[in-house]
Amino acid sequence: MIGAVACFATAGPTQANTVSLAWEASPDSSVVGYNLSYGTASGDYTQSTDVGTSLSGTISGLSPSTTYFAVVTAYNAAGLHSLASNEVSFTTPANSPPVVTLTSPTAGASLNGSTAIVIGADATDSDGTIAKVEFYSGTDLLGQATTAPFTFQWNNAVAGNYVLTALAYDNSGAAVRSSPVSVTVAGASWPGPSPSPTAQTKLHVLALSPMVNAGGKARFKVVASQVNLSQPTTVNYTMGGTAASGVDYMPTGPAGQITIPMGSRSAMVVLQTVRHASPTQNRTATVTLVPTANYTVGQKKAVVVIVGH
Repeated sequence: MIGAVACFATAGPTQANTVSLAWEASPDSSVVGYNLSYGTASGDYTQSTDVGTSLSGTISGLSPSTTYFAVVTAYNAAGLHSLASNEVSFTTPANSPPVVTLTSPTAGASLNGSTAIVIGADATDSDGTIAKVEFYSGTDLLGQATTAPFTFQWNNAVAGNYVLTALAYDNSGAAVRSSPVSVTVAGASWPGPSPSPTAQTKLHVLALSPMVNAGGKARFKVVASQVNLSQPTTVNYTMGGTAASGVDYMPTGPAGQITIPMGSRSAMVVLQTVRHASPTQNRTATVTLVPTANYTVGQKKAVVVIVGH
């Protein structure tokens, strides 16, 4: 039997989602490494990591404001593990939201819409990282940046008055909006009504796989053969077929509407299918695109057979 790890100690969390742990070496000379295991219930360790011969380890990706329980085991060259060390627990601190400030343009600026307008923001997070920064004109999403410096180039801005903000997200999902900045755009003005950037858009929906085993994911791809890449395209759809939502599958995003991001020609509708305890028969799930005034529809319907219900 391999000698158990005699002592286990913990250093407090360094961030809301990271903690460093340390322990004493096993007295057994056959030990060649250590395995750190942890979870959110005492005695139930759902995650583990092999730290080799190190007497410490760092766990990342933890949820804020959550209590975790951890143990360490030693193992020999044959892969045999010792009994677990004494269990320790720790609670990660609450997530601190990010801080964001719109740095450009400045409040009251008069801008020329005939040239590209650079919108920039300064975003920081004291206990993590910035996942992305979105830039808005009122409630309209103009674009986003995922790496610093956080900037976006606003092209073909129509003459008018605008209120700009930046919305920053941290790696734990917290979001904070900056103070608004009012600006005026002059110069570029479309003759007559502003053209709808999605008026020429033609959409198709495809099933990426005609069949999926129950318990897997059914994926539908909404593709735009024509699209204005300068802004997002919102697409409406309905779900149908012999499978029932909430029973045979669960949508992984907001049902009934999907957005093709700015600069992209496609977006995915993903369904997490359910494997029932007593499978009966195959069922179908369909996605049907709903035409609107902003786009036309080519192939409007796609079907996936869910096998093993």
